[in-house]
Amino acid sequence: MSKKDYEKIIKENIEGLLPALIKRVLGLRLRSMKKVPFDVQVTLERRPDFLLLVQDADSQEEYLLQVEFQSANDPKMALRMLEYAVIMLGKHEMDIQQYVLYIGKGPATIPTEIKRSRIGFSYELIDLRGFDYASFVKSDRPEEIILAILCDYHGHEPTDVIHQILLRLRELSDRGLRIDKYIRQLEIIANLRNLHEETVLATRKMALTYDLTKDLRYQEGEEKGRIETLRKILLSNLFREGLIPYSYIAEITGFSLKEVKAMHRQMLKEDEKG
Repeated sequence: MSKKDYEKIIKENIEGLLPALIKRVLGLRLRSMKKVPFDVQVTLERRPDFLLLVQDADSQEEYLLQVEFQSANDPKMALRMLEYAVIMLGKHEMDIQQYVLYIGKGPATIPTEIKRSRIGFSYELIDLRGFDYASFVKSDRPEEIILAILCDYHGHEPTDVIHQILLRLRELSDRGLRIDKYIRQLEIIANLRNLHEETVLATRKMALTYDLTKDLRYQEGEEKGRIETLRKILLSNLFREGLIPYSYIAEITGFSLKEVKAMHRQMLKEDEKG
C-alpha cells in the first residue's frame, strides 16, 4: 500500500468531517463553507486535498481555506504550498489560509517557511499527535473514531488504544451502523503508526468474540450450545496459532479454566483416534 493510498483513505474519511475538524483541530469558527474547484491552466504533479471558500463567523470575512494531509516529511512542502498560494491568489484575488495536517510515523520536520531575498512565505503545520486520542474515540462518527489511532496516546499502550477504538465501533454497530468499511480502513491507516499487525489481530479477535457472544446470547441456558461454542473456539485458527489463551476462552464461554483445558485434551484425543 503506497503513501498515496493512505492519503486517499484519509481524504475520503475527512471529507464528511471537515466542519468538525476545522473547528476542533484548526480552531476556526466559520459561518459557511463550500468547495472551490481547482481549475487551472497549468500542469501540476499534485492538486490541493481540500480547497474551500469560507466565511468567518465573527468578522464575516470571506477567504480561501486550503487543508492538506501529509504522511511524509516532504522537504519541498513549503514550495508546493507556495505554488498553490500563487495560483489561487492569481485566480481568486482574495486572502488564503493554508494548513497541513501531518499524519506520519515520526516527528514532523516539514519546513513551513520560505525566506529568500524579497520573498517571504509560510503556512501552518499541525501534527495530529498533538491531540488527545480519547476525544476522537468518544465521537459518534466512525470516520473520526478511527483517526484516534493517529493521535497522542498519553502513555497508553497502542494495543489498548486499538481496543478502545474497536469497542467504540462495535457500540455503533450495535446501534445498526455498518462498520466493516471503517475497520478495513483502520487496519490500513494503522500502518502509519507501524501498528498494522496489531490492529489486524485485534479486529480478528473482536470479530470472533462478537460472534461468540451473540451465540451465547441466543443459546443462553442451553448447555449444548455452550459446549458447541467452546469447541468452535478451540477449533479456530487463532487458538491453534496460540493467539487466544485458555483464560480468555473461559471468560467468553463461562466455563472454568479447568473445564476449558479438559475439553481441549478431549478434542486432541478425538483427533488422534480419528
